[in-house]
Amino acid sequence: MLARRGWPDDPLCSSDHAVGTASSRRRVSRWQEAGATPRLSPETQSQRDSRPARMSSRLSHSVHDTRGSLCEVAAGPYTIPVSTMCGGQGMHISALRSPVVVALLATLAITVPVAAAASPVAPAHKGTYSANIEYDPTGYGTYNKSALTNPNIDAVDINLNWYLVEPQRGVFNFAPADQQVAAWVRHGKKVTLELRFQHETNAPSGTCSNDGWLPSWEAASIPTLCERRDAAGFIIPDYFDPTFQADWRTYVATVATHYADSPYKNDVTYARVALGLGAESFPLEPCYNPVVQGCNVAAYQAAVQQLQTWGYTASSWLSWQEDQLSYYESEFAYTTVIYPINQMLYPTSNPLNVNPATGNPIEMDVAYWAAAHGIGIGQQGLDGIYTKDYAKFNEIAAYVYRHYPKTYIQFQTVAEVSNKGTSACSAACLFQQDVRAAEHYHARSIEWYSADDVNPSFQPYLARWQLFVNK
Repeated sequence: MLARRGWPDDPLCSSDHAVGTASSRRRVSRWQEAGATPRLSPETQSQRDSRPARMSSRLSHSVHDTRGSLCEVAAGPYTIPVSTMCGGQGMHISALRSPVVVALLATLAITVPVAAAASPVAPAHKGTYSANIEYDPTGYGTYNKSALTNPNIDAVDINLNWYLVEPQRGVFNFAPADQQVAAWVRHGKKVTLELRFQHETNAPSGTCSNDGWLPSWEAASIPTLCERRDAAGFIIPDYFDPTFQADWRTYVATVATHYADSPYKNDVTYARVALGLGAESFPLEPCYNPVVQGCNVAAYQAAVQQLQTWGYTASSWLSWQEDQLSYYESEFAYTTVIYPINQMLYPTSNPLNVNPATGNPIEMDVAYWAAAHGIGIGQQGLDGIYTKDYAKFNEIAAYVYRHYPKTYIQFQTVAEVSNKGTSACSAACLFQQDVRAAEHYHARSIEWYSADDVNPSFQPYLARWQLFVNK
């Protein structure tokens, strides 16, 4: 981890503090120094004790407050100056611009601890099941205040889109997220953390003149491609570029540390961290229906060819996902990490979608690997008509539930349904279909769009879903 964060409601935020030394490589937050005991369950503590040393422990550090105490990050033979600010207002890591440090981080990024051998039964989910979760896509730190006081809503998604949280290299703005977390926990509710480096829909420009959710400073530093569409364009990073991997992992580690060192660590239900576009796992925006989606098949195929030029193969993409998930789990050791399951490339018959070692779709083998390592699975497009079997989710969910019954399974709905009803199936009918599908898959939670989770007509179904999960 690169820095210790101060929290707005932390009375010890202004005290001088040394977080660790190069020899001990331990992290002690200020509220622990004051005598508070971390709220770790026995299960979480035992899992933490048995977990391999975190990659980020190679960076030991000391932190200061705004009164000017010594502040540095020691990384092997290198000492990196860092400045921090309490109150969640920002953190500046100017030394990350150093070529030496960039090289160091790149080295760390490709040196992932080997995951532990698969256990016969995956560890239980580390948090409390929050069946109904509020998702508000309108901004950073935003949420529906009616959902906050709705007894049927148990948690909220904290949207941590990279360009908003780290608008400049090494400068972090956690204030909107921190305020949102504090408000929900005060009401006795939980949070989820959603980390994204690019959107999967609603791209602002068909010519890719805007970097989207990829920070502009990052887009200028790495190879990218523009996946052109009729009315939208997506800046796609070179997933295999060492600079991108190092920068993205530094961001993930900083977010993970920020909440690990907060009073709210045990209020994080799960973390869903991007493996591709959105907080999902597809490498390109899919083009499976050009008429409906407004996509261009030729442009999509050109983007696939560029991915291959960067080193994309079925095996390399499978390895990328498993390596990233291993890293995410090591950083978010205090909660459950989710593997979001997607169809990778279109058409589905594309051989780049198939693991040559098994003949299975990539997403299937990664999902089985994830469940065996205590990682949850999910799909961010809950379809009430589950017979469609998108991305082989029927087979995946059945196998995981049979072999790893304690695996956390979560969903997000495709879109709000409050205004989507038809004469054949009303909005309430669509909503109930989503609940029944989640029950069918033995899921633990659904992320609902904000307009739906406060719709009075849907409250009985939200309550029913919570009762099902409680069982």
